[in-house]
Amino acid sequence: MHIPTIYDPSQDDSLGSLRGGGRIVSILKQNLEKDVRFITNLQKVDQKDTLLVPLWRPFQKPLLNQRLAQKQLLMLYDVIPLKYPQYFPVGLKGRWRIMQNIHSLKIYDGIITISEHSKKDIIDYLQVSPDIIDVVYPTTNQLYFTPQPRKTTLSKSDLIKKYNLPRGEYAIYVGDTNWNKNLVNIAYAVMKSKIPCVFVGKTFELISKLRAMDQEERQDFFSNSPVINHQEQREFKEFIKLSIHDDAHFIFPGFVPDKHMVYMYRHAVCNLFVSQDEGFGLSYLEAATQKCPSVLAKTDIFKETAGDAALFANPDEPEKIALQILKFFKQKKTRVKLGKAAFVRSKKYAPAVFRKNMLTVLTS
Repeated sequence: MHIPTIYDPSQDDSLGSLRGGGRIVSILKQNLEKDVRFITNLQKVDQKDTLLVPLWRPFQKPLLNQRLAQKQLLMLYDVIPLKYPQYFPVGLKGRWRIMQNIHSLKIYDGIITISEHSKKDIIDYLQVSPDIIDVVYPTTNQLYFTPQPRKTTLSKSDLIKKYNLPRGEYAIYVGDTNWNKNLVNIAYAVMKSKIPCVFVGKTFELISKLRAMDQEERQDFFSNSPVINHQEQREFKEFIKLSIHDDAHFIFPGFVPDKHMVYMYRHAVCNLFVSQDEGFGLSYLEAATQKCPSVLAKTDIFKETAGDAALFANPDEPEKIALQILKFFKQKKTRVKLGKAAFVRSKKYAPAVFRKNMLTVLTS
């Protein structure tokens, strides 16, 4: 009997091009390593295998464009770049790659996605039959679900010293800087609420570097850097201009490993994740495991992910976002109540549940 085979493209990802997809590959490896075979070379696929390709990159060459195994499955997280082409501009080559990737869907017997919201989008934008799409909600690093030994626990003073965090209360944002993350409206909400917010993620390290530059160097960067002046980075560039001079309310520790993120969530007043759109929303789950309540966008995906275990705001209204943030800072009962509700909700996405559901799809 052939055990399921999962292609692992992360070994060749030194530039981080997999981004969120790389996170899911890591979660697959952590939870399924004893039950499936991981390969880094598609030439090692056996014709009798069930093969899962855990990544779909619409603007790059398809990872697979032919049938190699008896059964082939694809993991497709969301189609956000195709839903909002005005915010993810591509040239002729990009459009050609999209066509290639859509055509490549024909070689798969099934698609696994991470929410009912994403399933609906895949049906609508890729014209895929709902009968071949399975929803398996993701989990996150097992560290978040594991009680930490007292001797390894990081206190708030430890975190302040290591990551230069605020000494008082703070909110937290964890994620990337793509358009859909809604960073400009989050920045306005932070300024209106006048609360410190810690923005965690490797991309934010750029702002720390810019803060260390003199005015002339900074101006030269804004004028000439091809990275920040790319059309996809317009939102992030505006966010930088709003936050760069306000180190009291915008704190950028850069990348923080999961073993420390556990405590950063635990000591935060609330988590901010007011995206315009998502496939799932992992930072909500991570925060929930530590009883850290969230302010989320009032959209279908977050209602699906969080149920009633969060506060919600229109992502286009910074004033409303600010009001919801302040509720957590001013109303301790609300903070504790929704933190506990989020913790209960997080059990729906526990590693054991993810492993069971994924294996069911792979072996059915």
